[in-house]
Amino acid sequence: MSLSVLWAVSGTAAVAGLCLAWWALLRDRPRGRPRCPFCWYDMRGIESLRCPECGCEVLNRSSLFRTRRRWRIGMMGLLIAACSIGFATHRHGRSAGWFDFLLPEWVVYREQTVHGFRVQKMGLRDQADPDWRSVLRIDRDGKTVFEIDGLHTDIGGRGEAYNSPRIGLGEDITGNGVPNLVITKSTGSKGLLWQMVLELLPDSHYEDVRPVALLDGSGHFQDLTGDGYPEFIAADRSSYYRFATCEAAAASPTVVLEWSGRGCGYLPAPDLMRKPPPTEEEIRQRLRSASEGDAGDWHRTFSTLQRIVLDLIYTGNESEAWRVLEQYWPEGEGWFELSYYKAALAETIQASPYRLAVEAVNRLPAPASPTEPEAP
Repeated sequence: MSLSVLWAVSGTAAVAGLCLAWWALLRDRPRGRPRCPFCWYDMRGIESLRCPECGCEVLNRSSLFRTRRRWRIGMMGLLIAACSIGFATHRHGRSAGWFDFLLPEWVVYREQTVHGFRVQKMGLRDQADPDWRSVLRIDRDGKTVFEIDGLHTDIGGRGEAYNSPRIGLGEDITGNGVPNLVITKSTGSKGLLWQMVLELLPDSHYEDVRPVALLDGSGHFQDLTGDGYPEFIAADRSSYYRFATCEAAAASPTVVLEWSGRGCGYLPAPDLMRKPPPTEEEIRQRLRSASEGDAGDWHRTFSTLQRIVLDLIYTGNESEAWRVLEQYWPEGEGWFELSYYKAALAETIQASPYRLAVEAVNRLPAPASPTEPEAP
């Protein structure tokens, strides 16, 4: 028997039992009729307190106006209702599991208090991974002021390394004197996340939580200037799948973003992106390592060369990038002609959301290049 049929049958039996109990205990009220409380003879028109039918006498006239209660039948009806509900509950518990049947659907996996705000991370109780489907809720004074759910929702932004402490757990990360909370969430696509920066306003009478920035989730926070307020290192995925043979071979150059005020949020910082180019020996070593890893595999060499070229362009060394590309472009079997690849790469950079930052960093004065060691 299915659970729906079980509950339908048990519910019908329980309702019938309750109706029987109501009829037995509450239905036969006096309605202004004096009756003998022993044999229930109708004593209307009789002034005496003695019943002419059974001969029993009551002490006062109010005793003649009692509700007639059939206790045995009433108890039987209540027992039928209780047994019906108990049987259905027992069968449901054995079928679905008592743990699943009695406990709530969402459970709290993580909870902390930040400047008077209670932050809770909840997940579905019966899922193997608590992060797969989760809800993040922020309460203040017993009222929910912010809530978001989805896949892999978590508290705290990513640090420089995988095991680095989380960033944005109530500290000020923007430098405007307001505590921040960073929330990360997966959109369902592999490796594609976003990170939301919130401002917590414990002293405000108008707002409790204010979102101020939405950042690329694959990036991380890192203090590059040493002022105690981290910049955000974003990854430009404009060319992520256009030239890559697989996800592991995809190139995503980094862009440095710094806080520029509440109205602007995080904007590219070309002066922090500028870096000197690697030496010729370092470039050759990277390409040599790629080709030696799997002899004859042109794809690994191409992917490594692509990363080198994009890193050069995004660090202000565009002319050096084109020179390296022409010098080290592999000859023989390949996917692209060099002329096509250069045109497609330039088109991809022009379509990038960070195009202006790339153009700005390449207009800055060239940094000092490291000198190559002299041969002994």
